[in-house]
Amino acid sequence: MRLVGERRAVAAAVLACLALLFALGAFGGPPQLFPIFIGMLAAYVVAFVGVVALWFWARWYAMGLGFSGLILAAIASFQMGGLEPEILIFGGAHVLVCLMLVGHGAASAFDGRRDWRERFRLDDNGVNRLGKAVTRAGASLPYLIMAGLAPRDGMGLVLGALALVAGVAGLRALVQLRTWGLLALAGAGAAVLGSGSGLVWPFAWPLPLMAGILCAAAVAPFVPDMLRSLRAR
Repeated sequence: MRLVGERRAVAAAVLACLALLFALGAFGGPPQLFPIFIGMLAAYVVAFVGVVALWFWARWYAMGLGFSGLILAAIASFQMGGLEPEILIFGGAHVLVCLMLVGHGAASAFDGRRDWRERFRLDDNGVNRLGKAVTRAGASLPYLIMAGLAPRDGMGLVLGALALVAGVAGLRALVQLRTWGLLALAGAGAAVLGSGSGLVWPFAWPLPLMAGILCAAAVAPFVPDMLRSLRAR
C-alpha cells in the first residue's frame, strides 16, 4: 500500500481532532472529569507530534491509542446498550488511525528506518518485541489515565496516581530501551488493579482491569529473556 506520506497526514489529522475533542471536554465538561480530559489530551498530543516528527516509536504508540479507543468505544456501547453515533464516530476515528499506520509502507517511515536500529543495535526480533511492548503500553495509557484520575476517595486514589506515574515513566523508559521500564510497567499494572475501590464514574469499573491486562501484555514479550537471564545466574 503506497501513499505513505498521505496516510501519515491523515493519521496526524485524526489524532489532532481527537486531541481537540479532549481539550473541549476539559474546558467544557464536568469539572470532576477535568484531570482525565487533560491527561487524555496530553496522550494524544504526544501521538500527533510523534507521527508528524517521525519518532521511530510513534507509529507503535499511535496504533496503541487506536486499539485502546476502539476497545473503549466497544465497552461504552455495551454499557449504554447500543451503538450511539458519538461512539461510532469515536471508535471509527481510532480504527482509521490504525489503518493509516499499519503495514510495511508506513513502518518504513518510522520503526523501519536503519538509523535508530543501528544506534540501539537491535535485530528484527528485538524490534518486533519492542514494537509489541510499546503498542501495548500505549494502549494501556488511556486506561491508566482514566483509572488513575477518575473521581474517588481513599487509598484507591493514591494507587491510581502511582499507577499512572509508573506507566508514563515505564513507557518513556521503554522507548529508550531501559530495562527498568519493564519493571515500572509491571508495577503500574499491579497498582492499578488495586485502585478500583471507590470509583464513582459510571463507566469506570472495567478501566483498572483493562489497564492491568495491557501493562502485563506490554511486559510479556520480554519475560522469556528475563527468565533465561535469571536462570543463568
